[in-house]
Amino acid sequence: MKLKNKSVLITGTKRVGQVVAKILAKSGANIAAHYNTSSKEAESLVTELRAQGTNAISVKADISKSAEVENMVERVVEEFGSIDVLITMASYFKPVKYDEITEEDWDRQISIDLKGTWLCVQAASKVMLKDGGGKIITFSDWAVDRPYKNFLPYFVAKGGIRAMTKALAVELAPSIQVNCILPGPVLLPEGYSEEKTKKIAESTLVKRIGSPDDIAETVKFLVEGSDFITGAFIPVEGGRLLA
Repeated sequence: MKLKNKSVLITGTKRVGQVVAKILAKSGANIAAHYNTSSKEAESLVTELRAQGTNAISVKADISKSAEVENMVERVVEEFGSIDVLITMASYFKPVKYDEITEEDWDRQISIDLKGTWLCVQAASKVMLKDGGGKIITFSDWAVDRPYKNFLPYFVAKGGIRAMTKALAVELAPSIQVNCILPGPVLLPEGYSEEKTKKIAESTLVKRIGSPDDIAETVKFLVEGSDFITGAFIPVEGGRLLA
């Protein structure tokens, strides 16, 4: 699939998602930038993309609610005529100590990361199947294979996304390819000290922190590089799992 004149819906465009949108827009894609509470960031992205000649819109939705997801997909189809690529990047990332985990913590994490991904795939894939096919790219986390403390609900949800990706690849074959990216340290949370950043860099085989561009170029490859990849997990983590 070539991105020129194709329609791409990206959920979660506040951080790395912004870079993904810009890279795909350079290849001629129409961009639908999803947001829930980060309207300022989404509108700023759309303004920038439009100034560069990209057909771009922002779409609001709480992806844990099916009605809002369906409305979002309908809005994108009304604007662009189709959804050729779905990229599910929206996520909830907040530490919680094991002995302080509540039912609310579980429900919020699963609703956004796991249920939210499913609802977006379910709605968008109906459009893709009707139109003859498409590409879906989900996002998990490299550390599902090496989880660290205080993020139990997060890792359970991200592990579920991996299982779902495999099942979706089977269910939606042959016309829709479904793959999953496993990001590593490409954009560290604000407030990380220089010492902590250096320690993380040293924990990779390449001895450095990655860039959001590394994620964006991987997304682009999964869309344009081959139509013969599905059900795959692509780690973008500098070899941290092997270090």
